[in-house]
Amino acid sequence: MSSIVMRTRLLALCLGLFLLSTLRSLCTDATYVRFHTNLGNIDVQLLTDEAPSTVTNFLTYVNSGAYANSIIHRSSTANLAIDGVAVIQGGGYSILNSTLTTITANAPVASEYGVPNTRGTLAMALTSAGPDSGTNQWFFNTIDNSSALDGNPDFGGPFTVFGVIINTSGLSVMDQISNVPIFAFNSPFNEIPLLDYTQAEFNAGTQPTASDFVMVNSITPLTVQPLSTWQSTNFPGQPASVSGPTATPSNDGVPNLLKYLCDINPTAPISAADRAKLPTVGTTTIGTTRYMTLTYHQSNALVGVTVNVQTSPDLQIWTIPTNPSPTFVQTGTDSSNDPIMQVQVPITGTKQFIRLNVTQP
Repeated sequence: MSSIVMRTRLLALCLGLFLLSTLRSLCTDATYVRFHTNLGNIDVQLLTDEAPSTVTNFLTYVNSGAYANSIIHRSSTANLAIDGVAVIQGGGYSILNSTLTTITANAPVASEYGVPNTRGTLAMALTSAGPDSGTNQWFFNTIDNSSALDGNPDFGGPFTVFGVIINTSGLSVMDQISNVPIFAFNSPFNEIPLLDYTQAEFNAGTQPTASDFVMVNSITPLTVQPLSTWQSTNFPGQPASVSGPTATPSNDGVPNLLKYLCDINPTAPISAADRAKLPTVGTTTIGTTRYMTLTYHQSNALVGVTVNVQTSPDLQIWTIPTNPSPTFVQTGTDSSNDPIMQVQVPITGTKQFIRLNVTQP
């Protein structure tokens, strides 16, 4: 275990790196895509083994450019009290010459349901015709919707999951989209999220402009570098004592897994610019609530690694905060186009510890 401890007058902030097992290993021959939105990127692993026909169907639209300049036309988060389902949905409409245009649908694809509709998964939208009616529209599950969408007859599923968001920055962008205010125009735009559009404009009958929509500018193939590839590239033929996730071959106190996360070259002496990519602690106030923060750079090619935080009042018992859960925010990008991430945790006492929790398969 590698640990860096930083203290302030009232808060004890502990940053730690831990290796745990994840629930699901990623396929070595997997296919990845990036959703380029106007609120940031969402990187997705397509489940080629679990839903091959659905993935092929989706990539047909991707490769044809059908999703260029498309919009998120539905965000059902506001309906949690009604049906318990929260999704953001797209793939059905694009903007052409400032006008909404329907994306042409190909023949429907047969259901390949097998993976539950948990938070962060990508699934096929369906029509009233049932499980075999998916075409061009898709949605992200912003919460665990498995109890409703995995076969509940009230929802007409099951809904085929064919992808999963692969990193924390993608989840944070998904959450930012789900928090955009929605407005009820005529169906199918009765739950449409709009940026820089006000209730007063809606009440006055003002039509949204192109800049008001949550855009999916494009969906493109994504090149990733799994940790195993990163290790073999940087430490060819070296033993685990040199190439392993917890190893510090440069004797700089920064384990390989943390360098992989933050896009730092592990074979060169760590520079001041590299150290600036590592997690730093701080505090911020949002409204009336004070938060502890951890800010770090996250590699664009990251895959198979999950980042979270744990807190403790005494450095003995560590838990992932759940009420509320940590908030991940992408605050920008660096010169390598890597996202700059900040995790925010409410301050709940006069002494509180926080540590970054990085897990791998």
